[in-house]
Amino acid sequence: MKIIHVTTSLSIPNGVAKLLLYLIPYQKQAGHSVDIAILMDFDSSYKCNMQEIGCQVFPLKGEKLFRFNPLIILRLKKIICNYDIVHVHLFPSLYWVAFTKLLFPSNCKIIFTEHNFSNNRIGKKWLNHLEQFIYKRYNRIIAISEPVAEMLRTHTKSKGKIITVENGIDLSCFDIAVAISRKEMNIPDGAVLITQVARFMYEKDQRTVLRALALLPENYHVLLVGDGFLLEEHKQMAQQMAIAHRVHFLGLRIDVPSILKASDVVVVSSIIEGFGLVAVEGMAAGKPVVASDVPGLAEVVKGAGILFKVQDEKALAEHIYNLITNKSLYEQVSSHCLKRSRKYSIAYMAIKYESIYCDVCNVC
Repeated sequence: MKIIHVTTSLSIPNGVAKLLLYLIPYQKQAGHSVDIAILMDFDSSYKCNMQEIGCQVFPLKGEKLFRFNPLIILRLKKIICNYDIVHVHLFPSLYWVAFTKLLFPSNCKIIFTEHNFSNNRIGKKWLNHLEQFIYKRYNRIIAISEPVAEMLRTHTKSKGKIITVENGIDLSCFDIAVAISRKEMNIPDGAVLITQVARFMYEKDQRTVLRALALLPENYHVLLVGDGFLLEEHKQMAQQMAIAHRVHFLGLRIDVPSILKASDVVVVSSIIEGFGLVAVEGMAAGKPVVASDVPGLAEVVKGAGILFKVQDEKALAEHIYNLITNKSLYEQVSSHCLKRSRKYSIAYMAIKYESIYCDVCNVC
């Protein structure tokens, strides 16, 4: 089959971009032709990685074209008609592909993966009918977790089209990863290293991690990997709290497996999270994961890692301290996390996707 993924961008801090980087090699190994169309083209992205594996990347953005410009439809029209499957990720790609297929009918089948448990469109009554109309244009809708599926059934009224397929990662990347030298990251010997990998945005809530660090002993340090519009605000917060010497902002990194291998505890403090790919990555690195108890993320971590109440820095600090000071607890949670990570194989996810593709194309 000829498959094209359509998404917002391939920027490095983008979880969907990372997921596609894991997924597409498996789809190509299965004999499919796979390409990508992106609404925005950033310098710091996985674009070169995609091209290295033989994936053609179509940037839809021009000088007078941006992600909310309806002219994107005209560019999509020339592209999607050449494919059997158009697999869409994120808003506003959701809208543009649906409108393109409606205005310029073709034989391609369109599939949308919902990666978020919530968004700023839900709850707006004036958008309800449009949202339902858009989602119903798709041949199938994939939810990345059961809480996301339940949200979609309520929001879209498209119950029969919704299928849950949990995200996966390339476990081999973490099996072979070697821990990065702490000296290279300017981390003092003997420091307890707490790591969070996320864009600096409200939903990821790095603030709670900083507040938790302030409650922990002096030898506890935090690594924050990622970029985003709230980065400078967090740097100022660390300064104001007098913990800046214990907070290490690493920016965008492509060596996340090695960073996680060098960590003691991996934290995911999100306020909203449809799944929590980073939690799985932390588990695959053999580290105990401490995550906020929110739908989507909780289902991934519960029974393996440790959950804490959203924005409760005291509970987060206590869980981290208990893990570090109780060796048997640390080893038990780490072992459970590593075992749980095996459930989220990108190979298994790719097989499920292929089954859906075959179903809508009537080729199986």
